[in-house]
Amino acid sequence: MTGPHVLLLYDYADDVLERRGPHREAHLAWIGEWVSGGRMLMAGALGNPPTGAAFVLPGDDPASLAERVLAAEHRLYPTCLRLVAEGRVRLRDGRADVSSDFDGAARIFNPPAGA
Repeated sequence: MTGPHVLLLYDYADDVLERRGPHREAHLAWIGEWVSGGRMLMAGALGNPPTGAAFVLPGDDPASLAERVLAAEHRLYPTCLRLVAEGRVRLRDGRADVSSDFDGAARIFNPPAGA
């Protein structure tokens, strides 16, 4: 593993282990596609029980990472605005809590490789 890499760390919401069920299979499939396609070197939960996760992405410099994040934001922004406008997002302890009846999360947050 040579060249620049990006380590993405994130914290889980307090109740993620209870809420992730409907999205887990799509999430793991998406990560598997990225790893097998070389777009991600490794990923995994952190802690026991897990309190967060880490992704290691190859070949990114700040500019290419910013480009990928911007593309993801453009996919997410309309959906996020709609959810807020419909009252399906609430701020709770400084975090956004999306109502559990939103069924598009797997499609929005786990796009197919290459999307």
